[in-house]
Amino acid sequence: MNAMTYTDTNDYSLDCDNELLLHGRQEIQLRPKLFALLAYMIKHPNRLLTREELLTQVWPDVYVSSDIIKTYVRDLRKLLDDDPH
Repeated sequence: MNAMTYTDTNDYSLDCDNELLLHGRQEIQLRPKLFALLAYMIKHPNRLLTREELLTQVWPDVYVSSDIIKTYVRDLRKLLDDDPH
């Protein structure tokens, strides 16, 4: 398995080959674009990612509203138990 792994206090890892988010040994299925967004964010740590960059990288050649970033980030936070609300 060619897993790109990131470490945090909640023991998450990302399996790029199978497009899975793992929490310990539990597999969490992600929608393809949600997975792509998370993978892109992990590959570019410690820097500000603009909405325009994320739209270009995750939704290339497709017009989507920039509001989709807010929705997907909210969904990721819920999955990662990092929801500030």
